[in-house]
Amino acid sequence: MRRNLFLTVLLFVMVAFIGESSLARADSISPSSLSAIGPTGFSVTVSKSVTISGTDGDNFFDTFETYSSVSIDTTEVPAEIGVAVAPGSYIGQFDRTIDRIFGFDVTFTDLEPGTHTFNIYVLVDGQFRVATESDTITSVDGKVPEPTTMLLLGSGLLGLWRFRKKFQK
Repeated sequence: MRRNLFLTVLLFVMVAFIGESSLARADSISPSSLSAIGPTGFSVTVSKSVTISGTDGDNFFDTFETYSSVSIDTTEVPAEIGVAVAPGSYIGQFDRTIDRIFGFDVTFTDLEPGTHTFNIYVLVDGQFRVATESDTITSVDGKVPEPTTMLLLGSGLLGLWRFRKKFQK
């Protein structure tokens, strides 16, 4: 009985260490999420860095050792949102001997009012998704006040305040 308990605990500890090793070497997108709010038709550009982690050579969780392209997959972005990625992809002969960081500028243009939640992915060799990012963009139907409107509103409030002060005396 004790021996079975010992073996179970030992197995649990081994699995925990293997899991932590793989998490420490995970491929990733940074920042890992985007949340933006603005009027209909607004645009937001976010600089993303994609890290393809290096391996230690004996990690069985790594699915590929070499790759020739890295890109961002935006196929799940709703049709109501325009998206542009620059550069489109990185092409070359890469291996996982070291961590490699690739930079992308992703521009989202909201075309319809509402809240839109979606994922974007990092693709390796055009087919393998290695990292995921969740984004939410909310657009409100309406217009942003112009500076002269705000100035007019502010001067009206100032006038009311002075009028009130005059009657308090």
